[in-house]
Amino acid sequence: MKTITLQEVEYIAFKLAREQMSFDEPIPDFSSRFPNLLESCLAVPFRLLRESLSTRHLYPKRQSFFIS
Repeated sequence: MKTITLQEVEYIAFKLAREQMSFDEPIPDFSSRFPNLLESCLAVPFRLLRESLSTRHLYPKRQSFFIS
């Protein structure tokens, strides 16, 4: 599973802002955001998914149907 990098978010946010903004206000610099807030928001879904995939006891009866 590939996680989303900060550089990818910056690229997407900048591209969307340029396409969607209909006025001539300058786009603030990406580095002006609050530090570590975006990083933690990006990490949580992947951490939760890894934790849920590592627990094999979620559906023990149904696993036997898929194991040959």
